[in-house]
Amino acid sequence: NLKDGAAFLELISSEMEKGLFSACQFNGGHTGTFSFQTTEKINSETPFDIASITKIVLTAPLFYSLFSKKELSPDTHVRDLISGFKSEVTVFELLSHTSGFQAWLPFYELAGNLTDINDRKKAVTEIIDNSKRNEKTYLYSDLNYILLGFILEKVHGKNLDKIFDDFKKENCISSDITFNPVKKVPSTAFSKLRSGFPDGTVED
Repeated sequence: NLKDGAAFLELISSEMEKGLFSACQFNGGHTGTFSFQTTEKINSETPFDIASITKIVLTAPLFYSLFSKKELSPDTHVRDLISGFKSEVTVFELLSHTSGFQAWLPFYELAGNLTDINDRKKAVTEIIDNSKRNEKTYLYSDLNYILLGFILEKVHGKNLDKIFDDFKKENCISSDITFNPVKKVPSTAFSKLRSGFPDGTVED
């Protein structure tokens, strides 16, 4: 019975022992340490990096809101929203991971020398647009949601951080859920590329 806090904590602890994650925070409790390499325990105020959950907490709901308001169609082509984009891809194909784009690309190598954020966004868009594509079958891809983030910024006329802040206020979401939290956060995933646990950065 997962409604029983003790039973849930026992389940979580067993998964932690398998090395799946070092810490967990849930409604009614918390357990674990900031990483597998430390004994420093988290507490009820410890912030967590929601990482890819951003896709379902923010990006997808915002698009379905645009669809319901008839402000955007799922069949809208990305080229009609992002200037210069050439690939035959629709918004729905990005949302459903059926665009044919690869799972990921090493943007830290391909565009890592650019310091201006707008230059980096433009470069990343061009890299995705010119990248090799597969058949339009399901493949979970970070590239899809990177483009969707750029589209949201264009539609709303704001940076994604500001869009997220407004979304939280409108939907009574805790202000503690944020990008790049100032406070220390637990490690969430092991990086084979870096042979460790990245802190505040992503694999792309």
